[in-house]
Amino acid sequence: MNSPKTQAGDAALDILKNLEPDPLKKRPVTFWFYSDFEENLYRAAHALQQEGYEIVCCGKSGASDEFLLIGEKVLSPAPELIEHLFFHFEELAENLGITFDGWEIRIELDGP
Repeated sequence: MNSPKTQAGDAALDILKNLEPDPLKKRPVTFWFYSDFEENLYRAAHALQQEGYEIVCCGKSGASDEFLLIGEKVLSPAPELIEHLFFHFEELAENLGITFDGWEIRIELDGP
């Protein structure tokens, strides 16, 4: 059985397929992490940079007392790749004592 996060990712890919004629087109994808400890997120940010991710945010979250890390990379959101990255980031988070909160994809629709 898939975890709730994996099911949510599958649902997001289904929405993308319905909105975009080319759902595998490369686009910015962000990956979100939280921690109570800033130093843990800095270590995670370094690991993401080593893997070619741009760090969009690394600091105090405006919505909570936690620290927030957002890494971004332009990639094709193939289900197999998203699933691989999901498990990779879950493992990274566990090893660094942080929480992997999931991913987001930017969808830009043409028209008014």
